[in-house]
Amino acid sequence: MSETTMGRTTSGGAYRWAVEASVRTTYRMDEPVIAAVRASIASCHGVARCTGAPGVSVRILLEAESCAAAYSTALVLLARTVLPLLEGSTLMDLNVTTDETPPEHIVLPVPIAVVGTVH
Repeated sequence: MSETTMGRTTSGGAYRWAVEASVRTTYRMDEPVIAAVRASIASCHGVARCTGAPGVSVRILLEAESCAAAYSTALVLLARTVLPLLEGSTLMDLNVTTDETPPEHIVLPVPIAVVGTVH
């Protein structure tokens, strides 16, 4: 199976990709900086969070024709919008995978707990 057939197709014929990036910084980010990062990636359904260590984890969703195109788009987005907001930042890791996010919330049944004794 090719990499382009793995993602869900969109109405425009492109595929949806999930991008996860780890960015290391020289100091721990405070909430206003994290909020600015979130705002900069909001159009890509982006999520940013502080990892506890000096740095930020970023997750965005992109549409692209291939994994390579999604990777390239993600690099441009990070270089132009995210990294400039984070003083002393270094992109440490970048992963692009097919977007496995369900299109809508699905309510699952509550698991049944079996209580008994084993003989």
